[in-house]
Amino acid sequence: MPSPEQDYARFRDRGDVQALAAVFDALAPELLLVAAHLTRDGAAAEDLVQATFVDAITKAAQWDAQRPLLPWLLGILTNHARVRYRRGRREDCTRTMPDRATHQTPRVAAEQREVADAIASGLREVPNPLRQALVLRLVHELSPTQIAHALACPVATVKTRLRRGLQALRRLLPRGLVGGLVMVLCGRSGLAALRQQVVEHARTRGLPARRAIGPGTAAGLAAGAASKKILAAVAVLALATLALFTLPTPTNAPPKERDDRPAAAMNGALAATAVETGETAPAPPREEAPVPTSGPTGGTDFEFLWEGTDLPARHLQVWWREAVEGPTRLHRCFADGDGKLCLRDLPVGELVVFNFSFQHRWCVRPGPASSVRVEVKPGHVVTGSVVGPDGRGIGNARVFVQGFNVGEDARPRLVAHSAADGSFVARTDRGGSLWSVAAGHSPSACETVSASGHVADLRLVVHPTTGSLTGIVRRSDGAIAGSARLTIVRTDGSATNQAPIVLQADASGRFATRELASGRHLVVAELTGHAPTPRICAIEDGRHHEMQIQLGAGASLRGVVRASDREPLQALLWFRLSLPGIAVGDRRALSTIRQAFERMCSSGTDGTYHIDGLPAGTVAIEVASATTARVHLAIDLSEGGGNDLDIVVPRGQCLAGRVVALDGAPLAGWNVFVHAASELLPQSGRTDANGAFTVQGIDADRCHVTASPPGDDSGLPVHLVDVALDGTEVVLRAHPLADAGRLTGSLDLALGQPANGWHLQVRPRGFPDFAIRKHTLRGTGPFEIHRLAPGAYEVALARGDWLRPLVPVEILSTKATHLGSLQPDLAEGR
Repeated sequence: MPSPEQDYARFRDRGDVQALAAVFDALAPELLLVAAHLTRDGAAAEDLVQATFVDAITKAAQWDAQRPLLPWLLGILTNHARVRYRRGRREDCTRTMPDRATHQTPRVAAEQREVADAIASGLREVPNPLRQALVLRLVHELSPTQIAHALACPVATVKTRLRRGLQALRRLLPRGLVGGLVMVLCGRSGLAALRQQVVEHARTRGLPARRAIGPGTAAGLAAGAASKKILAAVAVLALATLALFTLPTPTNAPPKERDDRPAAAMNGALAATAVETGETAPAPPREEAPVPTSGPTGGTDFEFLWEGTDLPARHLQVWWREAVEGPTRLHRCFADGDGKLCLRDLPVGELVVFNFSFQHRWCVRPGPASSVRVEVKPGHVVTGSVVGPDGRGIGNARVFVQGFNVGEDARPRLVAHSAADGSFVARTDRGGSLWSVAAGHSPSACETVSASGHVADLRLVVHPTTGSLTGIVRRSDGAIAGSARLTIVRTDGSATNQAPIVLQADASGRFATRELASGRHLVVAELTGHAPTPRICAIEDGRHHEMQIQLGAGASLRGVVRASDREPLQALLWFRLSLPGIAVGDRRALSTIRQAFERMCSSGTDGTYHIDGLPAGTVAIEVASATTARVHLAIDLSEGGGNDLDIVVPRGQCLAGRVVALDGAPLAGWNVFVHAASELLPQSGRTDANGAFTVQGIDADRCHVTASPPGDDSGLPVHLVDVALDGTEVVLRAHPLADAGRLTGSLDLALGQPANGWHLQVRPRGFPDFAIRKHTLRGTGPFEIHRLAPGAYEVALARGDWLRPLVPVEILSTKATHLGSLQPDLAEGR
C-alpha cells in the first residue's frame, strides 16, 4: 500500500485526485483530533481540516518530498488555528463568555452524565495496554513518540494499541453511541462530507469555497447534532475521570491536589510530608496596591488552563491593568492550585490580564461576576523521569519548579506527578529550578530550566532516607502555632541550589518529614504576625530527631516615603532580613530559600507604609518607584518594638526617546528598559502611538537601553550601550522579524559527561550580565538559536558553575553564524 507521502507526491506531480483522497483518508482523522484539541468545537475543527487541505492543494509545490507529510499539514492547520484564535480575541469585548452552567438544562445535564458513564464504563473494559495508550493520547495529548517513551515500547506498538483500543471501545459502547463517538474521536462521519468537498476542489483547483453541506448530509447531521454536542462535551471528561482511577498520569493531571498535610496524631508514626504549599501553607505576605473602588465595580472569575489541555495552570502569576493608553497601575495576583482566580471590586470597563506568555482583554460590567476561561501557552514543557539510585522509576513523585533568584516567585509550584514508571510531563509559564520529591526519599538535585521550549529526557534522581525529623512550633507567647509554614534546606550539600522541603504544621503545631538526606539543614519557621525564625538541625540516617521552634515576636516598621521635593510618593519597599544565630557556612542555603527572608510592601497615595513581622537585627531596605531613583538603607530593629523611618527618595535623571522601524515608522507598545550601572533592576517605560517614551528616576549619568516588542511577531529587540543622560533624545531603530539571524553549532560531549544542563549565554557586546539570555541545549548534537537581532554579541558555553567564554560573534541579517563544534572540558572554566 502506498504511503501518504507517495500518494501526495502522485497528486502533486500528476494531478491524481484519487491519490489526494487516499491522503485524506489516511491523515484527516489525525488532523481532526489535533483541530478539536485546538478549538474545542466540532464544527470549527472540521473547518480547520478543510482549510488545511485547501492549502495543501494550492501549496503542493512547497512540500519537501524528503520530509514526512503529516508534520507539514499540522503546521498548516496550526497556522489556521492561530489566525482563528486571534480573530476571536479581536471581537467586541461586549461578547462576554456565558456561564456554561446557566445554559445547561436538566435534560442536557442528565444526557451528558449518561453518555459519560457509558464511555467510562466501556473504557474500563478495554484491556489495560490499549487503555493506557488511548488515555495518554486523548486525555494528555501526548504524541505517539512521547507515549512510546512513557510506556517503554516502540512507536509502532503505540500506534497499533491506539487503533485496537479505539476498535475495542467501539465494540463495548451501546450501538446508539458508537456513531457519535466516532465523530468525536475520529470524525469519520463528518469527514465524509469534507472529503467530497476537498476532492471537488482538487478537481477544479478553484478558490477555497465556503463549507457547504448537501441536503441529505445536512439532514443526517441535524438528526445527530444534539448527540454529537453532548459527546463532545463529555467524552474527554469521561476519559479523564477514568484516567484518575486506571492510569498513574505522567502529568499534573489531578484537578484537585491531594492533601499531604501531616496528621494530628504523631504517636510514633510519621505522617506524610506536606510539600505542596499552594493550598495548605500560608504564602509570604504579598501586599498589592488597592484596587480602585470609586464608581461602579464588577467582578470576574478566571479559570486558567494550559493551552490545548484541560489541565489547570496552577499557581499562575498574572497582572491586570486598565486597557488605556499611557502608564497604568499594574496589579499582581496569583491563581490557586486549580488554576482559578477570583477578582472583585474591579473598575467597570475594558481591562487586560497578562503574564509572561499571554495577554487577554475582557470587559467588566456592574453586577454579578462573569466567568472567563483563558488558555495559557506553557513557557516550558519538560518531559523526563524520576528514578532512584538504581535507575528504576519512582511513581507518584511530585515535581516542583521555582525561580530562586526571582523575589516574586516565593514558593515552590507543583507542576507534575510521576506515573508508575517514573515518567512525567511538567508545564510551567516560566523557568527556574526544577526538582522532585518522593515519599521516603530526599529531594533530587535542582535542574535549571531557563530557555523557553521543550526539555526532554530529564532525569531527577531521588535517594532513599532512613532518618526522620519531627517537631512542634510555638508562638512567641508559648501558644501552639497551628498552620505555621516550615522551609527546610540542606546547607552542606554539593549542589549549588539545594531543593527545599516545605511543610505545614497541623492544628497542634506539629510537623514531620522523612524526606531529608543526612547532613546539616536550615529550618525556617514562618507565621503571619511573627518574624521568620531559623534553626539548624543535623540529620543522621537511622535516627529520629525532635526539635522545638519558638517564633520571634518580630518588629514593625512604619513611616512616610517622599520624593526629594517633599511630595508624598507611591513606592515599592523591599526588606531583606537578617539571619540571627546562623553561621556563615550555613548561608549558602540562602540562594534557595532567601524568599523566607524577604518582604515587600507599597506606600499609599499619601506616602505612608506599615509592615509587621520583621525579625530583630539589621534589615536592608530598597525603595523604588516609576519616577524616582532607587534608595538603599539599613536599619537596626529591636524585638517586639515599633520603629519609625521616613524615607526621602531623589528624583533622578530622565531619558526621552523614540522606538522606530528601519524606515522610521513609529513602533507603539514597545517596552523600554534603562539600566544604570549602579542598579540591579531597570527603570522602564512604554512607547505611545508615536513611538515616544520617557523613563524617569535614573540614578546615573550614563546608562544602557533595551527595547523589546509587545509580541513575538512585532520585531526584534534593540539595544543601545553607554548612553549619556544629557537631555538628548535617543532613537532606537528596530529590525523586523524577517531580518533575524541565528546561531548554529554542535555540542560534542565526551563519554561520561552529563548530557543535561548545558546552555549558551548570549548577550549584546558591551552590556553587563543583566542582558544575558540563556538558551538551553538539548544534549549532545547540533543546535540552532533563532530570532537574534543583527549586531555584535558575546557567547559563552555554561553548565552550573562551569563557564567557558567563546570568541565574540557577529549576527548578520537573515544569516546563520556557525560556532562550530563545542567540546567542553569540565576541568577547565571557572
